[in-house]
Amino acid sequence: MIAIRFSLVLCEFVAMGAVEQGPYEHYTGFPVQTTQVMAILVDDNYILALVSPEHNESSLQNPVSVLESDYWTYFKSVTVISGLYSTVSGFPHEEFENDPLFETSVDFEEVPIWDKFEGEFSGEENGEGIILSVNESLLIPWKDSEHIWEASHEKMKNTTAMLGLLLFLSLLILSTPSSSSSEVEVDPCPTSVCIIGSGIGGSSVAHFLRQYSSRVQGIRMFERHGVVGGRMATVSVSGETFEAGASILHPKNYHAFNFAKSFNLTIQTPSLDSDSSFAIWDGHKFLFKTLASDFNYPFFQKILSLANSFLMFFRYGFSLFRMTHFVESTVDNFLKYYQSFESRPVFETVDDMLTWAGLYHLTTRTLQEELVDAGLSPLLIQELVTVITRINYGQSVSISGLAGAVSLAGAGDGLWSIEGGNWQIAAGLINSSHVELHLHEEIESISYLGDHYELNSTEGNSYACEVTVIATPLDEQNISFNPSISIPNRNLHHTHATFVRGFLNPAYFGVSSRSEIPTLVGTIESHDLPFSSISVLKQHSEKDATCKIFSREPMADALLDRIFSVRTETMRINWGAYPHYNAPERFAPFVLDGHHLYYVNAFENAASTMETSAVAAENIARLILLRSSDKMKSSSSNLNSSTSHAYDRHSDL
Repeated sequence: MIAIRFSLVLCEFVAMGAVEQGPYEHYTGFPVQTTQVMAILVDDNYILALVSPEHNESSLQNPVSVLESDYWTYFKSVTVISGLYSTVSGFPHEEFENDPLFETSVDFEEVPIWDKFEGEFSGEENGEGIILSVNESLLIPWKDSEHIWEASHEKMKNTTAMLGLLLFLSLLILSTPSSSSSEVEVDPCPTSVCIIGSGIGGSSVAHFLRQYSSRVQGIRMFERHGVVGGRMATVSVSGETFEAGASILHPKNYHAFNFAKSFNLTIQTPSLDSDSSFAIWDGHKFLFKTLASDFNYPFFQKILSLANSFLMFFRYGFSLFRMTHFVESTVDNFLKYYQSFESRPVFETVDDMLTWAGLYHLTTRTLQEELVDAGLSPLLIQELVTVITRINYGQSVSISGLAGAVSLAGAGDGLWSIEGGNWQIAAGLINSSHVELHLHEEIESISYLGDHYELNSTEGNSYACEVTVIATPLDEQNISFNPSISIPNRNLHHTHATFVRGFLNPAYFGVSSRSEIPTLVGTIESHDLPFSSISVLKQHSEKDATCKIFSREPMADALLDRIFSVRTETMRINWGAYPHYNAPERFAPFVLDGHHLYYVNAFENAASTMETSAVAAENIARLILLRSSDKMKSSSSNLNSSTSHAYDRHSDL
């Protein structure tokens, strides 16, 4: 038998509001006024038991009968990081009957040290309980609970006389020689995690690790730039802030939406003013253009919207409905990634993750092939669909079907963003996850040393981590791996974003006045088109606006002087924005070395958005916990069966 450590924790109940949030907000408990509390330390894991006053003093003399009684309510510590989700059986509420937190994980007949304390329950007697968390010798109420536990200090004093004896017995147990050379103590938790990249992928991994487990002690995050957010970045043009990278979110991007709400970020939606207009440009003329007007009365806007819908239908016909059906069916499959743990497994490969959701086949064919089979007209594919893929991914309809469907979804209704910049989502996740952030520090080498990874930075620093997560595209990173890793070759598509404050030249577009130039101009595939899109971000006055241009190549000054009559400020950004999609896609593994080196951006070859990064990060967090538990299982096969069963259940979170 492995020597399992038990000791009594003398707990003082205090009310503190700065306890970090864990994976559960509250469990149902007993509305009792006086409760005996027993805390047992098992492999650095506190098991807290609260018993109702129906138990008399004699029943408390047998910890086994008490712990298996239906009158007990058990709470897992959420701030003690090392150890497993170890709890005990006998939880009386059916809604938690299959919860992995409430499975027997230790034989309590072996508990030699235990005692009881009394506290007073001063919450409403409505059946709602409280989660208690243990930090060293303090028993702290959950920060979101309205219940307060007050310690009976006199009873605490009466028990402290036993402390010396209890500690002596604990040390005696610890020093007892094991009966076999294979009996070693095992720490099953990844006590240190290093994350490279502070974008939505890296910040989401940190968030979900904290949400799903209390066992991860330290999370370091490395960002080579001076700000967090990765490709969620903003620029300042003439003192005003505009999105330079990932700009919009879909109404069914549930992770991002929940993040924004939890951090009280202000959600904004695109303006639908009647002077907003859209056109398709072929380099010589407008192939299609919606109507616009200076009247902003709500009734008039509805009439104008109906007129534009009619124009769109008149040009593209029922193919518009077929396109909508194609996008909605893809989104419906993607929503499977929000299902509960019971119905959603943990995925070790991108291929498995896509296959399970019914999306893998879309990565094996081009978007054009998928849309032709869906019955879309060539005109719709050549014009509207191409415009959308060029704006969102800078590429044509030859991209993979899944990336194309995601791109089309980004042109629908209900889109939103964060006022002040989407980067605030990543910042909120990092702050709430208690991450040790290293800005201006780039990791240049990662070495696996058998039981941990050594990360060396360009600042000359070295860090040891049990788990390493890469949350930045490796395609253009100069990280040295020892031993080396192998991933499919992939090129990033570079999108050049050019911000100009000035006045668009009507003559360039073949019109007589600025008002005839739509606020969004998209382009078709043509070798002589120098840009993918031009959009008016803000109209300051009749002859002054801030515009954003997306292009595949840098915009030369001579070209900009042709497009703009006046330029007062110009800013250029070269984004390694997303993969260059080619069907059939090949995917890097989530686990790069077979150990604990993880790669969030492996999913980007399927589709690259803020939400897909968050979905991949959530799976990575679960995968880390699953593989850590599996490692513990293989290292502790001689534990009793109840303990092993708890590991199995924890593997499913």
